[in-house]
Amino acid sequence: MIESAAALLAAPAIAAHPATRRLAFGTGDFRRDTGMADDRVALSWPRAQLAVASAAAGIAGPIDGPCGPVERARDAAEHAAAIGFTGTLVLREAAVPGAHAGFTPSAAEVEAARAVLTEVPDGPVDGSYAPALARARALVARAEALSRL
Repeated sequence: MIESAAALLAAPAIAAHPATRRLAFGTGDFRRDTGMADDRVALSWPRAQLAVASAAAGIAGPIDGPCGPVERARDAAEHAAAIGFTGTLVLREAAVPGAHAGFTPSAAEVEAARAVLTEVPDGPVDGSYAPALARARALVARAEALSRL
């Protein structure tokens, strides 16, 4: 659980530790420690740092802090998923459906990702195509995992 400025700066080492399976972002304590607002833009950098530390360590994407009010759960989850998070904490059971929906790719997104995986781009395939392939693979895997719930 990353809940302070010091822990965020140590996140790469924490993520790389053999006992670490996944990072989680304790947004409330982190905001209390840093004075940051409960604002998507203000917390984007710390969230991105946790996603990057997780990827560099080869562990699953991090879990976001509580998704906030029930009516904002889906939006918060969609934002966290876009950064590379793989889940969120919820404080109220009523927020679970919204959080789940926010992390579940739409049918159109899955179809587009599958098209990326099956289409051959014009010209030689170079490293510039690799991010699209990686994102498509991850999106399809997430959709398949969530459809089993």
